[in-house]
Amino acid sequence: MYDLARWQSRHWTKGTRIYAATLHQNLFGDWQVQRQWGSKGRRGLAPGRSLTLPASSYAEAVALLQATATRRERRGYKEEGHA
Repeated sequence: MYDLARWQSRHWTKGTRIYAATLHQNLFGDWQVQRQWGSKGRRGLAPGRSLTLPASSYAEAVALLQATATRRERRGYKEEGHA
């Protein structure tokens, strides 16, 4: 069963670069974090510029999302708020 209330999405920018990470469940209900990146000048994010990280639990997925946020901020990206 899906738990939509626990899904999260975060976005960062740096110059013309954009980075997004989404914590959600796949078709089987397993938790995962999908990361996407690209350039602001394109429509959306470029195809092929994504990575999906599986997680064994919701807590692990939250930790993966937080690790992604920490890395983006260390690299000078600014977060555009939580969704």
